[in-house]
Amino acid sequence: MREVEIGKFQWRFHVSKTALIIDDSALARHVLSQLLGVHGVMVETEPSAEMALEHLRHDRPDVVFMEHMMSGMDGFEALEAIKANPATATIVAVAIRNCGLVFV
Repeated sequence: MREVEIGKFQWRFHVSKTALIIDDSALARHVLSQLLGVHGVMVETEPSAEMALEHLRHDRPDVVFMEHMMSGMDGFEALEAIKANPATATIVAVAIRNCGLVFV
């Protein structure tokens, strides 16, 4: 909850973060969505890196979580494309793997 006071007026509102989850596993997308949602994060998902890059042409999440091993374009290729684009280069990206996380 965030409070802002201007003169005699006071507003309270929730500041929510947004995340994009990119994974070709529906189960992995669902589990991570649930974990983030419990903490108030607004989540959107895409099943492929190609679809995620299209998604990023229209929306800019605060963070991107992506599986690094996907069919088609893999997570590292997607990361290169995200970081090469000035419009998306500052988005925090986290490569996920079944046994851990890699922060970039």
